[in-house]
Amino acid sequence: MSVTEQFINRYVREWDYYREVARICARQCEIILEKNGIRANVTYRTKRPDRLRQKIEERNRRKNYETMEEISRDIIDLAGVRIALCFPHDRDQVNRLIQHRFDCEEVKVLPDGETDSSLCRRFTGYRATHYRVGLRPETLPASNANYALARIEVQVASVLVFAWAEVEHDLRYKQVQGAISRREHLILDELAGVVLAGENALDRLHRITTDRSHEGAITNHYEMAAFLHKEIHHSNHPGARTVVMGRADVLFHFLQLTGAAPESLVPMIQGLDLDRPIVRQLVDGILMGAADKYWLFLQAKRDVEGRKACGCVHLTPQSNTEQQAIKLFLSQWAAFERVMEHFSERAQPGCTLPDDHEETGDQTPPPIEIHDDATHIRNLRDDLMYGSALPAIEFLVEAAKSPQAILGELQTLVPEETWQTAQGGTIESGRSAGEASAADLELLMGRVTTIPVMEQPYASTGKDNQARCAQSTQRADSR
Repeated sequence: MSVTEQFINRYVREWDYYREVARICARQCEIILEKNGIRANVTYRTKRPDRLRQKIEERNRRKNYETMEEISRDIIDLAGVRIALCFPHDRDQVNRLIQHRFDCEEVKVLPDGETDSSLCRRFTGYRATHYRVGLRPETLPASNANYALARIEVQVASVLVFAWAEVEHDLRYKQVQGAISRREHLILDELAGVVLAGENALDRLHRITTDRSHEGAITNHYEMAAFLHKEIHHSNHPGARTVVMGRADVLFHFLQLTGAAPESLVPMIQGLDLDRPIVRQLVDGILMGAADKYWLFLQAKRDVEGRKACGCVHLTPQSNTEQQAIKLFLSQWAAFERVMEHFSERAQPGCTLPDDHEETGDQTPPPIEIHDDATHIRNLRDDLMYGSALPAIEFLVEAAKSPQAILGELQTLVPEETWQTAQGGTIESGRSAGEASAADLELLMGRVTTIPVMEQPYASTGKDNQARCAQSTQRADSR
């Protein structure tokens, strides 16, 4: 049996496997695009065995395959996903999202400069970006870990380019009356010019739509994302075209719950770091020291994920004890944020720890050890707010003691007015953060032994949880 026959027979046996890999990849693409406010149509497919045979035989004339491994390395589109963008303007953002979400082995931008001069084409025709990717193991259930071994080709282009490509492909590979004539090639070239003009029109439409959303009421997270993109561009940020938006869907609902309008975010744009997801920075700025808003953000995240029913582990607590544990931790963290603001006007949103500890005026810098002690607590806070799973409740309760202890060390270093302001934050309880006594902590510690802890790989120890925090928060915003 030839190498080609062996490879095709093996592929037929594994066809269901590749189809499921493509489906999972397409679903993950749909989720990250919708969350980031990008309009697109996502489809997937597995290569038909007859098409695969045709492709292998055509390439074998040039490459003379000797082993199935050589074919595997050369044929990378057994499982494929297409992302057809409504607006070509989003191409750069999609590029960053794909490379952030998947294990990306290769990126190929087409056309790659290899053209057939005999066709006398005026236009490039097929313009797309192809990615050779794998699913990240941490995005899969343990039972589906083997799907991370497969390679998938993800193609990204405008809806118009893919329409042109379908016509051109059918004429080229499904001809029944011989090869394509020169006149047909010229018509295809003419259509490629129409597609190019259509993409330019789509970009203009995108700009007009963005302007309209700026002038009128913003009614959904797609319009809000377009509005933020425009404001970032107008702020003269370098690299404004390639920003990653992040969870625009959650931010929009969060603003609805707080009663704020998307326009209220504009003053925060100038200070954004465009190398980080935009939404997370904006949310951090809104949450700074505001305990009640922390809880509203968790509510917004639960509502959005519940509507989508995308299989994510919800962050919403499942019992009164869990609610108390989270509220206690967030109250202590919010009070800590407000105190740390005193030490540095340049504290970054969501971090609250100054980059250095220079003295200004009569201020006394916080002890350097506080930076180290608070880093772990900040990681836990980030995992709670932006991660995909709820940290172990007993660990949350124990961690709530740390901000309280650090606040005790800082009390003598800040003015009384600052201290009283910091201690005034509450979350629905009607009591100040400073009134979260040791008795509250001990009471909760006694209760958590009866909580049905959610299944998660890091619920056992603080060390495991800290390691999981670093992984979870790294990619949470593009999920």
